[in-house]
Amino acid sequence: MIKFIFTDMDGTLIGKNQEISRENRDAILKAQMSGIKVVAATGRSYNHTVQAFQKAGLQVPMICMNGALLVNESGEELSQTIIQAEKVKAISNILDSFNIYYEIYTNKGHFSSKKDMALKSIATIMYNFSDKKISYEEFEKSLEKRAYTSQIKFVESFNKIFDITGIQFYKFLAFPNDKEISNQIRKKLEEIEDIAVSSSGFNNIEINDKNATKGIALETFTKMYSSHPKEAMAIGDSYNDLSMLKVAGFSVAMGNAPKDIQAIAHFVTLKFDEHGFAKAVEKVLQINAEENLNI
Repeated sequence: MIKFIFTDMDGTLIGKNQEISRENRDAILKAQMSGIKVVAATGRSYNHTVQAFQKAGLQVPMICMNGALLVNESGEELSQTIIQAEKVKAISNILDSFNIYYEIYTNKGHFSSKKDMALKSIATIMYNFSDKKISYEEFEKSLEKRAYTSQIKFVESFNKIFDITGIQFYKFLAFPNDKEISNQIRKKLEEIEDIAVSSSGFNNIEINDKNATKGIALETFTKMYSSHPKEAMAIGDSYNDLSMLKVAGFSVAMGNAPKDIQAIAHFVTLKFDEHGFAKAVEKVLQINAEENLNI
């Protein structure tokens, strides 16, 4: 019996307008009404995640920043997993050595040192999920007008935040924008023990503590509710979803997911712009109905 649905956001639940579609919203409500707990599992920060659900009139628990922060439906912290301070500077030094743009997620906010690059990073991610009816340049300008970087705190140098009293580091998000450079960075990061390196898109690298993965968060979350991962469905489209797809009792890959991710899933649903999440929920409800008949 499936008691939980853990869903990725970008490329899975979220559509072209960075909103939860009516079809996916209705599917969440239907699952909740059937007794299934729907949980967002994302690389996004809490503030960036909760906005999408509030706009859709939904409340769900959340796994944020790949498992660095777990919160309940009311936004109350359940657990957190931070990157140790000595590793933070080591990661930063490696990224700086390649002269690439990156951002840092902390309990004191989401930081960037370059406003123009922050906008470009957001625009690149969102443009890849858009219908591309306008040029990338026009798309970027439209985001600038809509203040999509308003939640980011800008500093001249990340050195200014390392010694802030009480600061805790959740995640690094880097944008190599070159496959060869990305591979070189990943190889250097292997020298740092106890970190997890993943990706939520073709052009980024996400760095967390080794215990901040969606898979571990799924296990932690189900245990909190006296359940087990085998009673969970996980659905996603990218490589930072792999850990939860591997531990869930029923794994679903989006139709827009890479073939190697689809290959490890129990079920492949439609693409995100075809409301594949809603289709997957229908599959789960069918599975539960069949199990009830066999009881």
